[in-house]
Amino acid sequence: MKAQLFIEQDLVDRVGVMAVCLGRRGIINCINKQGAKLLGGDYKELRGMSWLDNFIRPEDRSVVQNTLIRVMSGGGDGVASYSENIVLTLDDEERLVGWHNTVIKDSDNLVIGVFSTGIDITEQRLIEEKLRGSEDRYKMIFERSPVALLNYDTNLIVTDCNDRLVVPLEISREKLIGLDICTIDDNSFVPALEDALAGQEGKYEGYYKATFSGKLFWIIMRTAPIYDNHGDISGGIAMIEDLTVQKQAAKDKELLLSAMEQSSEAMIITDTRPGINYVNSAFERLTGYSAAEVMGKDPKILKSDEHPQEFYAKMWRTLAKGEVWRGRIVNKRKDGELFEEVATISPVRNEEGAVANFIAVKRDITREAELEKQLFQAQKMEAIGTLAGGIAHDFNNILAAVLGYAEIIDAQLVPESPLKPDIEQIIIAGNRGEELV
Repeated sequence: MKAQLFIEQDLVDRVGVMAVCLGRRGIINCINKQGAKLLGGDYKELRGMSWLDNFIRPEDRSVVQNTLIRVMSGGGDGVASYSENIVLTLDDEERLVGWHNTVIKDSDNLVIGVFSTGIDITEQRLIEEKLRGSEDRYKMIFERSPVALLNYDTNLIVTDCNDRLVVPLEISREKLIGLDICTIDDNSFVPALEDALAGQEGKYEGYYKATFSGKLFWIIMRTAPIYDNHGDISGGIAMIEDLTVQKQAAKDKELLLSAMEQSSEAMIITDTRPGINYVNSAFERLTGYSAAEVMGKDPKILKSDEHPQEFYAKMWRTLAKGEVWRGRIVNKRKDGELFEEVATISPVRNEEGAVANFIAVKRDITREAELEKQLFQAQKMEAIGTLAGGIAHDFNNILAAVLGYAEIIDAQLVPESPLKPDIEQIIIAGNRGEELV
């Protein structure tokens, strides 16, 4: 689980929502840069701080604590429908945040914390309050709203909208005003509009396909009733946020995590200490270590001592320059068995361009390396055999000449010749040499 949190830290920083991970005691385990910006601090410094003691008003702490307890109790699917509360920044500024909370479970399916995404709705709530003011003031707020706004009457006819709605829909305001909402192709959000006409706050979250442009959006729509001077409901207002980019980023993150987990090659992500931040399932199968066992550890736990120190020094010099290192490494499994792998280690840069992490992709080539050694040995023996055969052939030719001349000399010598015994010894030695070859 921790490995996934580190990956999520990098990916969720790219979306425009606040994200906080709290442990069971309400301690901040991680917070993204968007959240740290809202709180007025650095995300690294905020880790380890108590959420309730530092960022919740004293009068709200019991309510927020009960919400966390309810979420972590695991009721239903462990997801809170929706909650809002005032968040205190480090500068004591109050911001209203709407939260979606999801429980985090360990490998034993036990709840170990809560992951919450939040949207600062302070300005939206101010807009809702100011809409009760004068018409001129209402119009100004309506047009300058940071979110798309839509007014409709009790018959679900559009009475007004702002440019933040018409621009993404690629339709003019004149064409949109007077439109019967029930006649559009995708009316999946209509129940939220009807909630407002019933005097309630409505909400729709999901995909919406625009009728006129055909574009597909992921939206969050919140609706509220509009009252006339007599206190009767005269229509409703819908506030619409386009979260298509954030939704796609979340899908990309899920796809990335899924691809990494299902990869047949071992993957490991470290920080610059270096400490291990993430490993995939292939790493666990290759090394025998579980993700929990190696999290935060130095990758040198795999070191086999099969390489000289200069080997590792050269590798780190390459990585320190921000370059990719490729090569073969002999490492050691948890059970002490050695294995050989081919690895590609790449630096990962942060938004400032500095190297913040390293990602290594590794493939076990132990079997291939063994086959290479066997092939090399066979080729070496074949070369030696070829060389020996050539030498034997040449040596045999030399012996044949020696024996031939020795036999000629022996035939020409008389038995009493003092050279006779020496020539016979040459012939005997030559024959022995011929048999050896």
